[in-house]
Amino acid sequence: MIHLLDAANNTLKKVQNIADKSLNEMQVYLKQCKKDLKSHTDKCKHELDDHTSKCTKAIDGHASKAVESTYEHSCKEMLLLGSEGAVESVETDTVDNGSCAASATSPQLKMELLLSTDLQKTGDEDQDPFLTGLDFLPDGKLVAINNRNMKCIIMDNRLQRLGTPYKFKSNPDDVACISQNKVAVTMSNKTICFLTVSPKYFISLTRHINSSSYVDSICMMNKSTMLGSCYHDVRPARMISIDGTESDFVKVVYEPKTYNIGGNKCTFVASKNTLVMTDRFAHTIFFFDVGTGVARIITNTTIQEPRGVCVGLGDTVLVSSMGTHSIVQLNVKGDLLSVYPVDIKNPFNLCTSTDGTRLAITNGGVRLKQLCLYTIQANAPQA
Repeated sequence: MIHLLDAANNTLKKVQNIADKSLNEMQVYLKQCKKDLKSHTDKCKHELDDHTSKCTKAIDGHASKAVESTYEHSCKEMLLLGSEGAVESVETDTVDNGSCAASATSPQLKMELLLSTDLQKTGDEDQDPFLTGLDFLPDGKLVAINNRNMKCIIMDNRLQRLGTPYKFKSNPDDVACISQNKVAVTMSNKTICFLTVSPKYFISLTRHINSSSYVDSICMMNKSTMLGSCYHDVRPARMISIDGTESDFVKVVYEPKTYNIGGNKCTFVASKNTLVMTDRFAHTIFFFDVGTGVARIITNTTIQEPRGVCVGLGDTVLVSSMGTHSIVQLNVKGDLLSVYPVDIKNPFNLCTSTDGTRLAITNGGVRLKQLCLYTIQANAPQA
């Protein structure tokens, strides 16, 4: 009987050893499967993003062509109806290909690369960074929005991170500096968050406002009013006050179309009372005098997939031409002043410092995301 019990115990031990070994092998196998699945998921996500981008581009391009023939007719109809605030006139300016207009009052741009950095994810980030928003604080520090990792980041003049990034609960889109130490950030959930930056660059949320529109890009029109580009909305540009009051440009007539996110971005040249809007897939820049409603529609072979737009030196306008890997400078009349090829592919977003002497540019649509910092000088054109 004792021999039988010993034999049974030995058998049980062997079975237990086999079970333990099998369990360990299964755990190793499952870990490898999880690793392989994550790698495959990341690859599929990247391929899906690329495919979605191409499909969106094709759809928006087709939509742009479909409405081109109706735009002028729609504007004329509004004029004939005599509705108050309608566009007084629409001037379609097609700049000669490759030409740059000289202006005695608009300085031409001279840019020099100061430094650039490859954007890498940090240890606590799941995805490669994608900077969709940029703006300078008055002290020269750069505020950046990392859309994919839902962060607001402060950088110094060497593009090194300062303090601790602020982590959002949803995806942020763009940022605008609204005072010495406060910024406004547009969110994908129809809200605008207001953040405060401490002297040691600690970022905290102070409040938020809700918007009736999806707002992508944002900039300041004046001390109390922001300008936002809107998507999935028949009003592609709207005014939003700091306290959340929304209003529209009553004399501005837009093309009868709606944009997807990233299809249009806006800025405002306050001294010229001019709203500037890019149309990515129509390869077009619109200049609207918001006081008179007069519109200028600018197309040129040097302008391909215009994305970010901001005000530059001498109240000129800087546009990132993604398709030509360059920065295009125009005046508010739509005259092409200069074209500057940049050192990164697919320039996406840009902003100028408060004193207008520095320009920050980031890119999109490529695997390697970069951030570049340029110095700017004004080359006054010869009379």
